[in-house]
Amino acid sequence: MRSGVLLLSLVLQPGRASFRDFTEEYEKIRPDELRRELLSIVAGSSEDALQPEARGGAPLGRESGFTAGAGGEEEALARFTVDLTVKAREGMDPVLGRDHEIRQMIDVLTRRRKNNPVVVGEAGVGKTAVVEGFAQRVAAGDVPSSLRGVRVLTLDLGLLQAGAGVKGEFENRLKAVIQEVQAATTPTILFIDEIHTLIGAGGAAGTGDAANLLKPPLARGELRTIGATTLSEYKKYIEK
Repeated sequence: MRSGVLLLSLVLQPGRASFRDFTEEYEKIRPDELRRELLSIVAGSSEDALQPEARGGAPLGRESGFTAGAGGEEEALARFTVDLTVKAREGMDPVLGRDHEIRQMIDVLTRRRKNNPVVVGEAGVGKTAVVEGFAQRVAAGDVPSSLRGVRVLTLDLGLLQAGAGVKGEFENRLKAVIQEVQAATTPTILFIDEIHTLIGAGGAAGTGDAANLLKPPLARGELRTIGATTLSEYKKYIEK
């Protein structure tokens, strides 16, 4: 239930005059205006993507604010991802000494099957730098023809989890991201740092179901990803 609904019920109750003892701000609230403007008031807040069943809305990933591909808009991608290829074109620090790893990544990405590489290494060794180096090559056109024109988006798990206090909201956001990647006119590769937090039990509440959202599109070849994790987390959550 949204906070605006609770506020509206307080304002409309017969005994609301008692609230004047606390503050006169309640008198400034117009119930009709609150009903009419509630969606625009909460737009962009943590209440903007509430679980649709709780509000009688559309299926997961299709509610207002997260309609994949509607009118060419990519609202979930704009909110929860960063375009590394755009940053590379705008000017990114060069990645040195990672040619071998970048070539390995390109080799995996150009496979017909099992084409979702995972960069494994201890914290601080430069896993993200390898992906940034790949994005720089994409921006420069220094990749095989099958990878030219793709974009590399970094999924911000912190933003994805922030404010996801309602049951199912985290999965709802992730599903919206996946749907927009699938519907995108530009071929998209999703970079997921700390990917074990989506697959293992160590992530946010409910992320056990997040892995189940990723598996079907990955198996069908509808979603291409690059993951990054440590060796211990890889063995614990992914290799098994």
